[in-house]
Amino acid sequence: MLLHSIRAQMNIMFQKKTAIAAFYIMLMFVFCNYIDNVMQYRGYDVVELYQPVKLLLLSEENVNTPYGFFLMQVYPVLAILPAGFSLMVDKKSDRMLFLCSRVGRRDYYIGKIIAAICTTVIVFCIPLLLEVLLNYISFPKEAMGNFMNLDIYSDAYIETVKTYPFYQVYVYYPYLYAIGWILLFGITTGMLNVITIAVSTWNLPYKVLLFLPVYVILDGMYWIGDFFDKEINHFFFLRMFVINQKNYLVFYGIILGLFLIAVLIIMKKSKEDYLG
Repeated sequence: MLLHSIRAQMNIMFQKKTAIAAFYIMLMFVFCNYIDNVMQYRGYDVVELYQPVKLLLLSEENVNTPYGFFLMQVYPVLAILPAGFSLMVDKKSDRMLFLCSRVGRRDYYIGKIIAAICTTVIVFCIPLLLEVLLNYISFPKEAMGNFMNLDIYSDAYIETVKTYPFYQVYVYYPYLYAIGWILLFGITTGMLNVITIAVSTWNLPYKVLLFLPVYVILDGMYWIGDFFDKEINHFFFLRMFVINQKNYLVFYGIILGLFLIAVLIIMKKSKEDYLG
């Protein structure tokens, strides 16, 4: 029954205009970034080119295109489009009653959590993984340049690379590193959708209020970090190749903690509905 619940709810989420819009917005960012890179670096000799993974949309180091920055600006709103509204919509359309009668309330809510994460990962990761493939095909893999214009064997560049999380993977398998980061980005966004779903269990009067939780979380971390003289900003922690950032565990730990609280809230709601 749980698998049926997950499959049914993912099908519903993928048909929603919000999820479709999020997917095409991500595709737009990816293709704009890719085309801009191709136009900028066409005709360059391989020794002049930057390492292809450094040109990706999620690369903080790619300062020659603005699309990664634009993505981070709209991210608090874009993030919840795939599944954040799903529970509220189910309640208003009576779809929740139908699905609960088919799979049971417990499996409905567990399925909602899993489906929200899976749908979000697909919506956000597929365009980004497509960009990895396009860059792999379009740019020479031998290119090793960096936007700091440092010699890759210099002590300064080596020390910079060592500040990347799991830098050993990047050094030996740069494309695998990029794919792993994209999946981390997608899963993190999925957890934010689950947090939004948990907030929607409180029967908010207006759908638009569901845009607030993620915005408050991300903006709140920035202001709290600023108060303690720490950099906790999603503009950096959701992107690759950021230099000298040391608060990854704080950023992702907060989101993971809130996600676990959200799961508890949702499961508590499932028991209340069952007893009711």
